[in-house]
Amino acid sequence: MDHSHYAKFLSHLPVFSNLSDEEIGEIVRLFKPATMKAGEILVSEGDTSQSMLIIESGQVAVVKTTHQGDEKVLAILDAPTVIGELSLLDGIKRSATVRCAKDGQAWRIERADFEVLRQNFHPAAFKVLHNLGLMMAERLRSTNARISEFFSQPGDSLELMQKRQKELWEQRLKERGDM
Repeated sequence: MDHSHYAKFLSHLPVFSNLSDEEIGEIVRLFKPATMKAGEILVSEGDTSQSMLIIESGQVAVVKTTHQGDEKVLAILDAPTVIGELSLLDGIKRSATVRCAKDGQAWRIERADFEVLRQNFHPAAFKVLHNLGLMMAERLRSTNARISEFFSQPGDSLELMQKRQKELWEQRLKERGDM
């Protein structure tokens, strides 16, 4: 594999920032190709997370199933991006389904392979883990800000949520032909 191509490509992704070319080479050796076809499910909500996907080209949709059984698109992600990065930390169940929206190319890094890199004290593994920690801290701060915003005006927030729930319910009834 041409490590210089991947060094440039991976350097644009926060999880791989600050890795040297040699460290990028350590990561690239873990790559397993994954061709993506539109409509294909890449990871399923509830499955045990055993790998991270680096999306080099194409587009994916992150989907969550609601308590009512509906699918809600949480995000549409264009390449380059990473999905399932938390699997490198914990290997617990996937929190959402990711479906390919546009054909593309991805690279899979298996959690077990990454663990070997970490257990052998490769700097790349520790830099990736450090970057994941920074990313998680940023996400937590963002979530805390949204929670603070919600509770700063709870009446307004609840009214907005109820209005949105009513709109969604009416939309669902229209789709079923009940209205």
